Formats: sequence, structure tokens, C-alpha cells
Amino acid sequence: MGSFSRSRDAIAAASRGEVAALPRDYQMEITEAFHVFDHDKMGWMDVTTFTTLVRAFGFRVTTQDMERNIRECRIHHKVNNEPEERNLAVNLEMALDIISHN
Repeated sequence: MGSFSRSRDAIAAASRGEVAALPRDYQMEITEAFHVFDHDKMGWMDVTTFTTLVRAFGFRVTTQDMERNIRECRIHHKVNNEPEERNLAVNLEMALDIISHN
């Protein structure tokens, strides 16, 4: 994750609406981290694990922040047919979306 500081600046700019999407190198870093944190390799991550991943990238977020973000993202991505235990889980696409808006 060598380009972290450069990517963090891009994230900050994106959150101000200055950039349309995450830089490709940052997307790749997040994707790699997602696969490392996805312990059961099912393509989903619970809110606690996802919060840990986001914090590893230097963001100061609470579990409650992430719960709210995940709920909003699930509505945006029209993810409502998942089993009850996955209601506060994210997949990689949702993770990238949430991080790009933080």
C-alpha cells in the first residue's frame, strides 16, 4: 500500500465532489485488502470486519458510521434479497462505493 498518502488525498478530493471515482491504484489496494479480510472467501464482509479494513486505510470511523453507510449503500445497490445475517454485510463493489464516499 505504498501509494497510500497520494491516494488518501484523492479520496479527500472525491469526498468534496472534485473527482468522479477512486484512482485505479487505490481500487486495487482496496480489492487486495478486501480479499485478505474476507476470511471465509464468500465475497461478503460483516460490518465489524469492514470497519477494521476502513480503519486500516487511515479513516476514523465508528461501527455505527459503517452500519449507516452500509444500509444506505445496500439501498443504492438494491441489495435486499440477501439472507438476514448478511443485512449489515458488504461485497467488494459496495466496499469500494462506501470508501469512495468517506
